[in-house]
Amino acid sequence: MPYLDQAGYEKRFGAEELEQVLATDETLDLATAIADAESIVNGYLAAVPDRVFVVPLAVAIPSRIVELTADLARYELHAKKVTHEIKRRREQAIAFLENLVNGLVAIPELLPGGGQVPDVIGAMDVSAEPRVFDTCSLRQYVGR
Repeated sequence: MPYLDQAGYEKRFGAEELEQVLATDETLDLATAIADAESIVNGYLAAVPDRVFVVPLAVAIPSRIVELTADLARYELHAKKVTHEIKRRREQAIAFLENLVNGLVAIPELLPGGGQVPDVIGAMDVSAEPRVFDTCSLRQYVGR
């Protein structure tokens, strides 16, 4: 299942932008740009330590993954005429993916249990060393 399609791209950036960029260069292809973007995303997802999901993602693509793929695909399409905004969004997407690999951020839908917090949280067990000072041992230091 692709992370992004033409309708999703147009919803984010507009059909007019897509038509304009494709008209500037006949060698450009949205499907290729999306495939390249998905390859980048999958490369980072595969590097996530202790992941509990299969790459490429097959079902229930998280919206954050769709957004990252869209920004990367947009950059691929505009590679010859990159605006500051498109470049910034690509850099942010790559930074997020790097942070994901390093465990600094997470995508809740990719966590065990789909990011759902369990209804019941387990009991807490607390242990400590015996007290060094107790009431009896402190009486000699404190007036009666």
